[in-house]
Amino acid sequence: MNTLKYLILFILPVLTISCGEDTQESALKRAEDAIANGQYSQAIEICDQIPKSDAEKQLTPGEMCRVAMIYAVAADNDVDREENIARSAQWLDRATKVNADSVQQYLVSLTPQEMGLIHQVQQLNNTKGYDFSHIDEEPMDSITEPHPNHEQ
Repeated sequence: MNTLKYLILFILPVLTISCGEDTQESALKRAEDAIANGQYSQAIEICDQIPKSDAEKQLTPGEMCRVAMIYAVAADNDVDREENIARSAQWLDRATKVNADSVQQYLVSLTPQEMGLIHQVQQLNNTKGYDFSHIDEEPMDSITEPHPNHEQ
């Protein structure tokens, strides 16, 4: 009888709490399901709950790539486009810093449409640190002199 009380009072609550915790993997799965069902804002809300600090310790590079893909798909569907492309780029950058080979392996598994989305994100990451100060604010006119056969 005492064993049963012990089981009910101590073990059962611990099991209930641990089973109720949302792991990063289950959160990712829920976000991917939301994307598949066209619930882009819900998917973003789920991904926003994934801690960004110490992500390298909590997520594998493949999982970080999956988060990046969720943000990229949401952006592609006009859900806070610029913000979600930037978030996608941040997650892809984090994953690359942890293990570039794992990121490459993930990229190889993508469909052509998914690869197009990630290509946009990679383009953003490729411009980091680029000095744009040499680009004129106002473009020069490409036609500075009239054509010789053109009468004025």
